[in-house]
Amino acid sequence: MKDFLESREFYSKIAFLFLVAYLISAPFSISISQIFIFSGIILWLSSFNREVKVSSLSFPCWLPILLFVIFTLISAFTSEKPLESIISARDLSQYLIFYFTINIVNNKKEIPFLLNILIFSTSIVCFFVLITILLDPVNLGSRKSGFFSIYMTLGGFLVIVISITIAYLISEISKGHRLWIFCGLILMSVAVLGTLSRNAWVGIFISSILILLITRNKTFIITFIGMLLIFLLISPNSVIQRVKSIGNLNDPTMIERTIMWKSGLNMIFSNPLTGFGPGLVKKNYHKNIYVDPKLPSVKDSDGIKVNMLPNGVKIKKYRGHLHNNFLHLCVERGLPAVISWFLIWILFFFKAIRNYQENKKNPILNLSAVAGIVSISGFITSGMFEYNFGDSEVSMLMFFALSLPFLCRKKV
Repeated sequence: MKDFLESREFYSKIAFLFLVAYLISAPFSISISQIFIFSGIILWLSSFNREVKVSSLSFPCWLPILLFVIFTLISAFTSEKPLESIISARDLSQYLIFYFTINIVNNKKEIPFLLNILIFSTSIVCFFVLITILLDPVNLGSRKSGFFSIYMTLGGFLVIVISITIAYLISEISKGHRLWIFCGLILMSVAVLGTLSRNAWVGIFISSILILLITRNKTFIITFIGMLLIFLLISPNSVIQRVKSIGNLNDPTMIERTIMWKSGLNMIFSNPLTGFGPGLVKKNYHKNIYVDPKLPSVKDSDGIKVNMLPNGVKIKKYRGHLHNNFLHLCVERGLPAVISWFLIWILFFFKAIRNYQENKKNPILNLSAVAGIVSISGFITSGMFEYNFGDSEVSMLMFFALSLPFLCRKKV
């Protein structure tokens, strides 16, 4: 790391160290990692016109991001509780992580260094998860969350890191490091199984398929199939049952999510342009809850009619999120906001794929492009079944991954 710091000026040097500290702490503590990353961002912003000219910086995808910010703020200011919505809209500041990372990484050799740190720190956490699995077997009442507050956060975090790790493992850059990276991947795979988070499994599966299609690495194909079969053979019954339930429309949790999504559509129709405002889904969900006529229903003490699931559980009338990024953002911030959010991804993939094609002969830049493409694909896929964009631990890392295809390149 000394070589990376010597060529930097004061603000850049400290800001880069904060980025390193963020990647070390991200799997352990949301509070500490936020302090590190936003301290780095403040230093980076402070360096404008002192150490770096703003005109020399790169801000890809700036237009749809700006539109998303504007529409989110309009939604917040026009909501029934503007102050609460404005506070909830603070997640917009995380977009700075994207631009900070792009512009603070100056040397392409820093890319594998940063990825090594992220993979190693995550592997340590997953080793801890392995110990908890051995002491307390996995079941629906004992889903593993590592150092995070809930298992879904660990699952969402691992979607991104596992996708990056696989891309790194099969690249030329991993030579000399493959043994420990592979061991880390095994630990992460065990940990993500321990979350019993099906959306995470689907996200990782899709990102793995994309890696197969992009790299066509025969060794990875054989290893991937082998690992999949081994994990299915040695996994406990609780994991096997969760795998079998994927795609089962009669599964109680699937029925519940379908009702949740239909309730979300009711909310969109009632306020399509500006939504209900960031952070206000829970306060308005019960007013628009969908009742399936094919299922039994009851009225609760407030006179609100809700369905009963086949297992006898009553559908919740209050929901903080809708288990789908696009649907949730549309309900919160309106159709214009979610359209601009969709355009961010379209433009990202267009530019990322272009950068990949232009740098096929550069192993490091090729790796960063593939890692970014597959990890974001995994994030978006798992986000079809979980509101992972609303999970700060996951979304902060997502913005780091979003920057990977743009590192050490000319302004785009």
